[in-house]
Amino acid sequence: MAFVARPADAAGAPVTSAALEAVRSSAGALGIVDPADRRVDLVAEPPFVHRDVAVVRVGLQIDGVPLDRPVAAVLATRAGDVRRVVAQVAGAALVPMGPAVPTLTPADALARLAASGEPASAGARRADLVWMVRPGGLRLAYRIDPPADRRTGANFVYGVDARTGEVFVRARRDALANVRAFEFNPVATPAAEIHPLVDVDDQAPFLQGAYLRATNCLPPQGSGDCVPTPTAEPDANGDFLYPAPNVNDWVQATDPTDTFAEVSIYYHADKLRAWLDGLGFSGLACNEGGGLATLVANFGSYENGEHVPYDNAFWSGDCDFTMVFGQTNGADLSYDGDVVYHEFGHGVVEAETPGETLFMPRPRIDARVNDAGAMNEAFADFLSSAFTGDPLVGEYAGEYWLGTSAVRNNDNDFSCPVDLTG
Repeated sequence: MAFVARPADAAGAPVTSAALEAVRSSAGALGIVDPADRRVDLVAEPPFVHRDVAVVRVGLQIDGVPLDRPVAAVLATRAGDVRRVVAQVAGAALVPMGPAVPTLTPADALARLAASGEPASAGARRADLVWMVRPGGLRLAYRIDPPADRRTGANFVYGVDARTGEVFVRARRDALANVRAFEFNPVATPAAEIHPLVDVDDQAPFLQGAYLRATNCLPPQGSGDCVPTPTAEPDANGDFLYPAPNVNDWVQATDPTDTFAEVSIYYHADKLRAWLDGLGFSGLACNEGGGLATLVANFGSYENGEHVPYDNAFWSGDCDFTMVFGQTNGADLSYDGDVVYHEFGHGVVEAETPGETLFMPRPRIDARVNDAGAMNEAFADFLSSAFTGDPLVGEYAGEYWLGTSAVRNNDNDFSCPVDLTG
């Protein structure tokens, strides 16, 4: 088997080399076979790295034509110590059916799709030659992703067989993944139910979309802050239906690594982002140029192996550590959508006031004033209540963490400048 490692980041980077070797050594378990007279290349995408953790997606090329999805995701340390290899093409033997030589051109494939009458098949301008996983093996096909039908909302990704011209559905973007989460928080909406996501990357090994990625926060090697690490994997249907905790059970509610928390923050941030998008919001600063904002659940630290809770949540603006939610001593702030909406609100302020610092106290001749920070906090609270239609912000965090009915109540008589806090 002639594997040629072609790392997409700097040649010889330890984590990329280690990821490629891990996939090579796991080829049989991943369904990668040794077809006769074929050239098989493993190609690593640029790794997502935060602190000491890296995730590398590894793709496959056969005779120069790529598979239309990664074959594996590799979790490793920055230094290249592989922790886990996650298969991305489950139960399929990656055996090509026929040569990597199309009889149709990309223009032919686009014309076949346009003439097919399939829903949401009009308007496509690009056709990419790939191997697609189909019953029986890999089929040489053109992957075509037309724009969504604005009248019906239908949004499909199609395949067109590169030799026969047969048109088939590769994926439905309008039938996205489902998650289990509290609709707003465990007090206001106490049943954890199944909800659809608005945006999710169905080819990603863990929970992320075009704007956001979710991570857990796992114990470090030794003492120190936990390490943001993605752990939420889709099931066979592409859903993220992790068991909901009993928030009245202290052990469950304060589990420092539960994946439900990771899914919860993504669900809440995803639906708020979609709502803001409908109001004309152009996106978080991290989304410029196609970047992702990183949501961190279960943040805390460790001393000699013991978990030390972090009793807060915060917005950092760092794209690899953007919105951070503490695993407190009484409540997991990731479960409370109001807290997520509040922290996202700080990101909206940052995006809408570029170049400004609407946060830090500022000096004046006679004092240091907190008006900027107060405005930022007030807007974040307002955004949360505007979205939920509820003046109470953080009923779960308030009751289970602070011992109050909510973290804030926006139905109040506060006035400026008497009640400035920020």
